Amino acid sequence: MMECDSMHSSIEYAQKHLALYTVNDWVNVIKSARRHNPYEVEVMKFSDFSNLKVLAATLLCNCRKASTGAFVNWMDIRWIRVEKANPNTVFFKTDFDQTVFGTLVQPNNTRSRQLVLNAAYKKPLLISQAKHADLVLMLKKGIIPNIYTEFYSSIPFSDKAADCIPDDEIGD
Repeated sequence: MMECDSMHSSIEYAQKHLALYTVNDWVNVIKSARRHNPYEVEVMKFSDFSNLKVLAATLLCNCRKASTGAFVNWMDIRWIRVEKANPNTVFFKTDFDQTVFGTLVQPNNTRSRQLVLNAAYKKPLLISQAKHADLVLMLKKGIIPNIYTEFYSSIPFSDKAADCIPDDEIGD
């Protein structure tokens, strides 16, 4: 069991019998999930997200070949460790029972470069027109209370927006 499991459990318990319709409803549930030492919640805007693909390409020049010369399959990695004492080395294990970490050594050429984080999105993401129509229908049928009409009406949508996240963006 990990610490995040107990966090998820307490949040699920706190929202068990509640009807939640907006992000702010979830913020309040998360904040009140623990009486003592409540969770801190930071609501993020689309401009708070950075595109890490360029940064990863800049920093991780060697991400396929271990120090031993063997090729590394990232899908087989079970444990990653980065140490402050070895900032240019990524330690990994492909099995939890392994006694020795494998290593990926990165070239130390990033000091001369200026690292820049680029914004992941230039504007808020749009939902599909079909999804927007479903939300409006839920408002009309009373599934979503009318007090949330303004919130759901203000969500930007487009007939060109996809109904799901593109596959190349999943996990980024």
